[in-house]
Amino acid sequence: MTLRDATVADAAALSALESACFPDDAWSGASLASHLETPLCLACLLEEGGEVIGYASGRALPPEAEVYRVAVRPDARRRGIGLALMGALELRFAGHGCDRFFLEVRASNTPARRLYESLGYEEVGVRRRYYRAPVEDAVLYEKILGEEA
Repeated sequence: MTLRDATVADAAALSALESACFPDDAWSGASLASHLETPLCLACLLEEGGEVIGYASGRALPPEAEVYRVAVRPDARRRGIGLALMGALELRFAGHGCDRFFLEVRASNTPARRLYESLGYEEVGVRRRYYRAPVEDAVLYEKILGEEA
């Protein structure tokens, strides 16, 4: 496996991964390209056999950062890929002077919630009926460096 920064040239591959992971809420290639061109938007991906199997992205707004997306191809899950991607993204955020990270996740996404909690994220709120297709609450998480469990 190879971990590297994602670039605009990866937008089509990331869009295909989005479609596999979030069929009702996938980001388009154009949206991803725009995201990757935005200052302080950071993204990293994992490749295996020349194919993208996961990526994580977000935006650094020092001293805070927000995780936008974490996606792992369904057939590659439960291999520590999400953990590796989150660790890499957090390092990139910290390198830009961020020490407080935020993210949101579907309330029903128990595997993702467990992952974030294992990394020291703490639940800090709920956005009612935030997601569509299907309508669902978003659970908000925060992690402050130096306060990990």
